[in-house]
Amino acid sequence: MDGAGQIGASRRKNLAIVSEAAKRAELLDALATKAAEVERLYNSQRKLNEKTDTIIGSKLNKHEIPSFFAITLSMATLSAFCGTPPSSQTQTAAYENSVEQARLREKAARLKIEMLQLLNDFRQYPGTASDISQAEAAAENLGALSEKDMLSVIETLRDASRTNAADTDNRLVKASNGQKAIQSALRSVADRLAAAKRLCGDAVARPQFISPAAC
Repeated sequence: MDGAGQIGASRRKNLAIVSEAAKRAELLDALATKAAEVERLYNSQRKLNEKTDTIIGSKLNKHEIPSFFAITLSMATLSAFCGTPPSSQTQTAAYENSVEQARLREKAARLKIEMLQLLNDFRQYPGTASDISQAEAAAENLGALSEKDMLSVIETLRDASRTNAADTDNRLVKASNGQKAIQSALRSVADRLAAAKRLCGDAVARPQFISPAAC
């Protein structure tokens, strides 16, 4: 009874027992969500690469360089064509790209942490420890891209936004090459994670037909 002499009642709580199969299915759904996020990260990186190339292309167009020559220009040749002082617009664009790249770097670092936590949950269920190696490798690759490759591009773009004319041109090309390498690596990570999700899903559904080493 409470202070007013009335009988009190506590809230009812419903407890549900979740089967191992149901929990595995839930974790696989979460893994599919992360795979989709990596795919979006790849697309964002691709669009950012295009912006960097647009900055370089706008400088090349001012010198009326034929497009088929522009494709094979070395950094030294490009510098010779684009030796005019960079406009404040060019340097501002380089800085803005560095900010966008930093955002993508944060997303990659966050995805790595979340994926490893998810995979750790998956590993708690018998027979799954060997089935997540591909996904785990994909997460580690994301971490490496964030900690090294993306950071290098960010620093290069920021240098391009504040250096002299020759360095600006060279650094923009260097950043573009670095971004293309990141884009290619993200494509590999996304494909590897999608494959791991399919294989591990099969391992959960039909463990008798899937080798633990398949993932």
